[in-house]
Amino acid sequence: YEPAKTSAGPHPVEMYILDEETGDEDTDAAGERAPDGAVEIISASQRQAAFIARRIRQMVGADTGAPEFTVYDKSIDGYRDVQYGDIVILMRSLANRANEYVEMLRLAGIPVNSQISAGYFATTEITDAVCLLKVLDNPQQDIELAAVLRSPFFRITDTELATIRAYAGAGRHADSNKSFFDCAVLYAAVGPDVGLRAKIGDVLKRLKEWRTDARSESLADLLWRIFRQTGYLSYVSALPNGRQRKANLEKLHDRAIQFAGFAGPRTTSLARFVEYIEKLLDQQGDWAPATPETAGDNAVRIISIHRSKGLEFPVVFVAELSHRFNMGDSSADCLIDDPETIGLAIIEPTMRVKFSGMAHQVIAEKKRDRTIAEEMRLLYVAATRAREKLVLTASRKLKPCTDILTRASASGFEPPKDWQLQSARCSFDWLMYALADNRRMLEAFGMDATDAGGDDLGSVEIIERSRLDAISTEVMRKRQSRLKRTPAAKSAAVSKKALNLLGEIRNSIRRQYPHADVTKIAAKQSVSELTHHDDEFAAPDLSGTFRRLPKAWSAAQTGKETRVDARTVGTATHLLIQHIDSSADVTAALIRTKREQLVESGLLSEATAAAIDIESIAGFFQSDLGRIVCRHADSLLREWPFTLAVDARRLGGNSAGEIVVVQGIVDMIAPTPEGLVIIDFKTDNINAGAVGRRKDLYTDQIRCYARAAGAILRQDVLSAWLYFLKPGLAAQVEIE
Repeated sequence: YEPAKTSAGPHPVEMYILDEETGDEDTDAAGERAPDGAVEIISASQRQAAFIARRIRQMVGADTGAPEFTVYDKSIDGYRDVQYGDIVILMRSLANRANEYVEMLRLAGIPVNSQISAGYFATTEITDAVCLLKVLDNPQQDIELAAVLRSPFFRITDTELATIRAYAGAGRHADSNKSFFDCAVLYAAVGPDVGLRAKIGDVLKRLKEWRTDARSESLADLLWRIFRQTGYLSYVSALPNGRQRKANLEKLHDRAIQFAGFAGPRTTSLARFVEYIEKLLDQQGDWAPATPETAGDNAVRIISIHRSKGLEFPVVFVAELSHRFNMGDSSADCLIDDPETIGLAIIEPTMRVKFSGMAHQVIAEKKRDRTIAEEMRLLYVAATRAREKLVLTASRKLKPCTDILTRASASGFEPPKDWQLQSARCSFDWLMYALADNRRMLEAFGMDATDAGGDDLGSVEIIERSRLDAISTEVMRKRQSRLKRTPAAKSAAVSKKALNLLGEIRNSIRRQYPHADVTKIAAKQSVSELTHHDDEFAAPDLSGTFRRLPKAWSAAQTGKETRVDARTVGTATHLLIQHIDSSADVTAALIRTKREQLVESGLLSEATAAAIDIESIAGFFQSDLGRIVCRHADSLLREWPFTLAVDARRLGGNSAGEIVVVQGIVDMIAPTPEGLVIIDFKTDNINAGAVGRRKDLYTDQIRCYARAAGAILRQDVLSAWLYFLKPGLAAQVEIE
């Protein structure tokens, strides 16, 4: 990283103090009156977020077109204008503030991505989806069912839920022990409100359909169909931080796919997936929130200080510095320091007062020390993440700040004492103590800065209440503008842009893929799949020999005798022919001897070996074709595997330049001086009269064998033959 060249402007560090003159600055929400007379609440956090949004727009020059400063970019080894993607907002906790900041930044027209601090299963969208899965697994779960009914999946209101429950508990249907599902079924059947009865009836019908589908299709397919039918993905995408929410739901879908792959197709079920999630939650387990697809876009990021450890960013806003420390773990009535030390708050029965015992005081002090130490570490982490510019913001009443500066000035600006650090309510108090002797800090509060130190801090600015009121008014105006926006109010330019986008979408939908013809052809196929995959008498597909054991062999290994089918007999016949020594005089006796050897070695089971037609094999070796094989036994190629690139147009495609990988195994290739002789054995159960028709079926296969052998071995192919063992006939195939 290149040293700074004052690229971030005259003040690389900025501090802004938002004057919250009324209420508690940490939890305060001030009532602001909108122009129509309605009271709208704008909290201190929202005002701070709106101020930060305004400052970000100034930095990147969103209104002027001229960014305030440049940042160093390693990828170009130089400086460039600051962008939204260079800016990060850090906070101690995102739990209750991330959505507010996302809303304020989006109202200001700033792209933003937020990694919420809540766990994956704590997010609203995942809670709704998991509750739905639980209800589909078992509808007799009142809490989950109520949550699903009032969720965006079905939008049943609280009043309607109460009406359904009340109807089942009154009159002749009164039964306080009914589950809510039974109450819903009852109301759908005989409920007095026709509209609500039809509404809950549709819901129950939809749940029943999904529950039925869950038994016959994969969980991932079911989830995706639910999302599409209900429009849930579109709904969450329109909410604040919608990209993150949509990514979380897509992650749940991906995890369902992974679970199916891990558990196997025969054991995957909705019940098992729900059980897996429940066990994970019972053990306090969680998944990390999903990363949105647009996480790499030019957008401001909002992350917690914890997640920023070890990272650096060009521009960092450290927000909510006035957020109070959480000392709750040191103020409970029962404190535990380790498994053997417990401190209790004691109640004096006579005076009826509660006070801390000695052990309670010691443990509380230790916990406070640990909390303060951790908060100091986090403040250090936050303040050291920026490379170009650091902006510190806090919503604080000015009087406590003035008191700190006054005490520091009276003490001659001595370093803060331990008791002062211990008494701090928030990180901003520490900054006030640390910078109490800074000239810019004292001048900002209108105090005497004669004896103050240097001005290396940068800039300090107090945002008066009048400016905060203006920010609140602007926020309300933007909210109302967003809610009241109608198509009629759009400008002609926007309408024209919308029409252009609609035209682009229409063209994209109607676009015809120019290579659609080859999308139906697999990129890798076996010869058998190409030529006769629908033939019930097809020869065994041996292209997968490298990946699986033949049934004849597996039966011999396991010792389990099963019914020997025609395909297994064919595989065993090819195996026997492969091991016959053709250099000797091949007789039926020699073939039987070889068969027994294969049985003894475990390559064939006895039942499979007994089903092999020995005489038909002997007949081949006594034929003219067999004598050619015997004469060239030394150079004979058996069970010759090949991989060949074939033009897709030969397989029915029309697109030029597309290649299909074809694999196969040739039974025998006899190299002769005149050329290669290709032989393929067939064990089809046919008579001599059917050989011609069967030959036509295998012609393309043999031609593919001949083309592969000639191209790979670089020799001419003299002839190609099909030898049908059952009738003992050879059929020559004309090669191309």
